[in-house]
Amino acid sequence: MSPSGRTRFAEYVWEKGVLDAPERRWATQAKRIVRPFEKVLADFDTHSAPPGGALFQGLVFGFFRADSPNLTLESHQVNTGSSRVDMPGDVAGFRGDEVELAVEVKDLPITVDQVESILVDFLEDLVEMPNTTAVVVAESVDEASRDRLVKSNVIALSRDDLRERVVTWDLPKQQEALRGAIYYLSRIQKKGQLVDRLIGFLAEQGIDSGIVDQPIIRSQGASIED
Repeated sequence: MSPSGRTRFAEYVWEKGVLDAPERRWATQAKRIVRPFEKVLADFDTHSAPPGGALFQGLVFGFFRADSPNLTLESHQVNTGSSRVDMPGDVAGFRGDEVELAVEVKDLPITVDQVESILVDFLEDLVEMPNTTAVVVAESVDEASRDRLVKSNVIALSRDDLRERVVTWDLPKQQEALRGAIYYLSRIQKKGQLVDRLIGFLAEQGIDSGIVDQPIIRSQGASIED
């Protein structure tokens, strides 16, 4: 090509290949959507509604249901001994008939002088399951308690620890965790009042979209008065 021909060709490529190309735009929002499970862990009161510990256990169940989708998750009502339901801990994850995950939930602070007394049954059960990932989730855990639990191959997580992990989750995963919590409160704990309490919080915060898009089907006998 002659010099003038090369110039015309470059102009053509610039006009047709660059200037006329559609502009690529990333999806935008007027403002960042509040991450719902992170918000619940930060601000939702789990202490003041009976039965004690049920709301927090529901959140923990939802956390692991979203975080371990490869496991079949089981749980039971609070104040039910795990031995009565043939389960290790309050939340357990199975792969077939093998226990892969065992979680003990305590909606209270754990200090080192309490570890042996309030976790004795859980720690004893773990002796027979050395390959199970064992976790204790509590309102808070002091460092001495963490060190003690590490000696038994138990991971200690506080509510703040859960929140720090959830910060990295995408929006659909956070929504899935809250659906899991609602499932626990409605189908396992069978407390309509607790379902309404959690859903009410989500609605008040304007973060219920994508979580409660259809009416909740309650278990038989579960109602707002339960």
